[in-house]
Amino acid sequence: MITVARGTGGAEIAKDLKDISLLDVYSAVECLGKSGQLFSFHDKPNPDCPIGKNIHNVLDDRLAAIQAAMEAELAQTSLDEVVAATEKEIKERSASQ
Repeated sequence: MITVARGTGGAEIAKDLKDISLLDVYSAVECLGKSGQLFSFHDKPNPDCPIGKNIHNVLDDRLAAIQAAMEAELAQTSLDEVVAATEKEIKERSASQ
């Protein structure tokens, strides 16, 4: 998404803002670890604990669905839309002052 020049060259966006979704940005900066899961907790809970032995069965599918829904929403918004909404907000607030 970006190019970086050595030294004092700085960084530039390498793609059109219309072609960069919030999901692209999220994926680039959010560290989901090896699992790729937003929500993660103890991989090996105590099997003798009533909560521990059931927690994954209760939460895993729900949390995966929540992550999928969030990612689907992020994919629907481009950086171009965010920039346009920000510029509109700035203009409206300036006009009302």
